[in-house]
Amino acid sequence: MSKSCVVGFLADLRSGDRMKQYEQIAQMAFDECRRSGAFNLDVDLRMKEVEGLPRGSGDDVVAAYEELAAEGAVAIIGPFVTDNCTYLKPTVERIGVPAIAWCGASSWLGRWTFSLPNGSLLDEGPYLAAYARRKGYRHVAVLRDASEIGDTYWRFFERAARRYGLSISSNQAIEPLATDLSAEIRLARETGADALVYLGYGMSLLGVNAALDGWDVPRLATTAFVFCYRPQYLPAFEGWSGLDQLDPANPERIGFLERCQKRFGWTPQFMSATLMYDSARVVAEALGMTEALTPEGVREGLEGVRLLPAASGGAGTMISFGPYSHKGWEGARYLVMGKVRDGKPSFEAYVDP
Repeated sequence: MSKSCVVGFLADLRSGDRMKQYEQIAQMAFDECRRSGAFNLDVDLRMKEVEGLPRGSGDDVVAAYEELAAEGAVAIIGPFVTDNCTYLKPTVERIGVPAIAWCGASSWLGRWTFSLPNGSLLDEGPYLAAYARRKGYRHVAVLRDASEIGDTYWRFFERAARRYGLSISSNQAIEPLATDLSAEIRLARETGADALVYLGYGMSLLGVNAALDGWDVPRLATTAFVFCYRPQYLPAFEGWSGLDQLDPANPERIGFLERCQKRFGWTPQFMSATLMYDSARVVAEALGMTEALTPEGVREGLEGVRLLPAASGGAGTMISFGPYSHKGWEGARYLVMGKVRDGKPSFEAYVDP
């Protein structure tokens, strides 16, 4: 009889029906890894869902992590959002159950904190500046969240913009939950910008299209773009290009979708499906490399994961961890550009800065 262990999943953004899909995808990943001989354990996957920051409470995220740790989790997948990761990190360091977050903040990384980030607060600005230059834009207007996320994005975007010869016609800080952006868009338009760049979490972006008033300007977004995979937000992203991790030419993703169709009768088109799949495979690899089925043993196992092909990102993206190296993606194409056209998200281009 094989041993069993508890693995947690902590969603800090209400996901509705996707929670069941996340659970099924993770279980498929564990089953595949078990059949391949990567590990020989029964995994008891415990799912926790709360509404964290910016709409909810960071304390609820902390409580959910503490509950999973008390239930015996040896590793936890999540949370997603930078603000919640920043709030949670001291608790992770105190309790010592390794967590693999999807946030883009380098400040999250530490002894117990690992990352398969849906983007990076440090990388995305330079990616967007390089893409703007390639498209021939010269004068860009910036809207950025007045938050840690927006401020960090801005520092690295502004530096890269200088490197690529971009002129910033306006730079406006907006409330992360702002809904009426008419004044800000009017000012950006008056500066003669030939592109609009959004740097933030994503909630304030939802009000941009409604404020354009006929201004047909190219619009570029950070990985806030992934909100377009939620049907209630998709219309607000019409015409936007943004950083994504969905590449239809990635053979690992193609195989993942085919296996989902065979096993479940559906194929997940939302980007975070592959993040869940990759995260579960990373945990399975770590479990297979530790003899001590404890959080400390699994932490050491995570640091031994090397060159695991990823279903997220562009073809050739790999996942590797190591001591002092807790951000998993390797390869320039872990981020790609997507675009919403006619109400449908699609791949647009590689960035390759």
